[in-house]
Amino acid sequence: MSDPDRVLSASEASFHIGSARLVENASLDVSVGEVVAVLGPNGAGKSTLLRMMAGELAPASGRIVIAGRDLAHLKASDLARLRAVVAQASTLAFPFTVREVVRLGVSVPGLTRESARVERAVGDAIARVGLSAFSGRLFTELSGGERQRAHIARALCQLTVARAIGGGGQVLLLDEPTSSLDIGHQRIVLEALRSEANAGTAILMVMHDLNLAAAFADRVAIMSHGRIIADGTPRRAMTSEILSRAYGCALSVDRPPAEGIPFVLPAVV
Repeated sequence: MSDPDRVLSASEASFHIGSARLVENASLDVSVGEVVAVLGPNGAGKSTLLRMMAGELAPASGRIVIAGRDLAHLKASDLARLRAVVAQASTLAFPFTVREVVRLGVSVPGLTRESARVERAVGDAIARVGLSAFSGRLFTELSGGERQRAHIARALCQLTVARAIGGGGQVLLLDEPTSSLDIGHQRIVLEALRSEANAGTAILMVMHDLNLAAAFADRVAIMSHGRIIADGTPRRAMTSEILSRAYGCALSVDRPPAEGIPFVLPAVV
């Protein structure tokens, strides 16, 4: 029997390019209101798995299901209503303002262009990532971290409007959403994402910062050589043994007695 709270699920999903097996037999699910972080070294298959679960890459084998529907059978407009995606890097050649970029989140097929509702959603999303003062600034004039926050606001706006028109806005997928941000803006973005999860959105994101993932994620999936080698809460999955195996170097995991949240450091030889 399927879990009614499970919104996004990969079952034995693989992706190959020629003889290169980028992801092999990966099974992973994300439930309503849950934040799952995918961890692992460069080349482990994290971004490829995320793109398969976003519907951007078709698996060579296995199955991806979103909101009870097979991803392979969904049209682009259906996907736009169900999920939003923030890529690791995005280019924009046109002189759009921040507000115009965020509004792009509701310009995809199938989402309403009802002006009052859209403008409220745009303004709210910009505020949630701390960019209200930059609303009228050209996107091309922003720093890398500011651009990243604008794209996160675009995705949040898309989800808000999709929910408002009924049955949408259920999944958010992000590839390294905090990589360009200073510590203060990391906190702002992660609090916005936690608020989104608390509203019922299932969140799947690739992260490189192990300590941020340990503090923020409800669950972590650790990848190595295209395979998921551990999946569980940070306390259970982020052990010295598992992380050292995944990253190919000695890592030491400790836990402050008060919170019990693991923190990771290179092992000192």
